[in-house]
Amino acid sequence: MRTNPKDMTDEQRFKFAQRGRLRVIDGTNDMIVEYLSSLTAAMFILYLAPTGAFSFATSEQIETAAVVKLLAYQLVPELFLDFYVTFIEAQGGLLTLHELYWDPSAGGVPSSKYRANRLGDLFKALSAKLCGAVVLTAFVLMATLK
Repeated sequence: MRTNPKDMTDEQRFKFAQRGRLRVIDGTNDMIVEYLSSLTAAMFILYLAPTGAFSFATSEQIETAAVVKLLAYQLVPELFLDFYVTFIEAQGGLLTLHELYWDPSAGGVPSSKYRANRLGDLFKALSAKLCGAVVLTAFVLMATLK
């Protein structure tokens, strides 16, 4: 990063862009996992506690408002911190890579006759994560509920 971009070879530029893209993907994936895990935990407390399938710290009925309040305590600061980290990365030279990551068509093949191939990497990755979360949740429920 200390190298002047004008003095970099094509290979060095490619490695820099590749490492930057991996940084952006890793950071964004971490953010998505944090949000999904908080939301999943809240759903478990609200929907699975009444079934008796899990032992929680209390046997009392937990109010939805209390869970939503705790979820807000977790997610609101997280959103601000993630915004700040993304802002710092953009200021540090990764703005183009962030724009590329969030471009819905990036990684897709526009000329493909198949819709799935025309969709970008973001949609495919997000779909895979959501499907994985649903399948794992279903597996846990089938394994624990009678």
